[in-house]
Amino acid sequence: MPFRDLQEKNRQLAQAYEELKAAQAQLIEKEKLESELKIAREIQRNILPRSKPQISGLDFGMLIEPMASVGGDFFDYIELDQERVGLVVGDVSDHGVPAAIFMALTYSLLRAEALRATSPGETLRAVNRQLLNMNSSSMFVTVLYGIL
Repeated sequence: MPFRDLQEKNRQLAQAYEELKAAQAQLIEKEKLESELKIAREIQRNILPRSKPQISGLDFGMLIEPMASVGGDFFDYIELDQERVGLVVGDVSDHGVPAAIFMALTYSLLRAEALRATSPGETLRAVNRQLLNMNSSSMFVTVLYGIL
């Protein structure tokens, strides 16, 4: 086999080796991302209520199936006092990780404001003001909030 043929084979092997290393790095990165999304999904599921409130005359159902592994849909029952429960249903304008983060922020703000405010309207106005101050991404959330 001529020397040039050996050089060409060596070059091809070196190129194939570099491509293999790049593919392996991509695979490792993909596995890492999938692991992080699995953790994010678990965190998001743990945010949502595990049990339904017990209110005479009402029967609640609950189920969320995100389009992606995580998403922006949420609901909550907020025990305001011994006699009142706040009911929240929301949907963030996007999907995936950005929506999940915005959902968690909205969820936290709603819980905090619901315990301080005297009405659903006051709660939602306070949350809206805070979200507007924190949001440069143009995301938004549609929220229904009432007190039972």
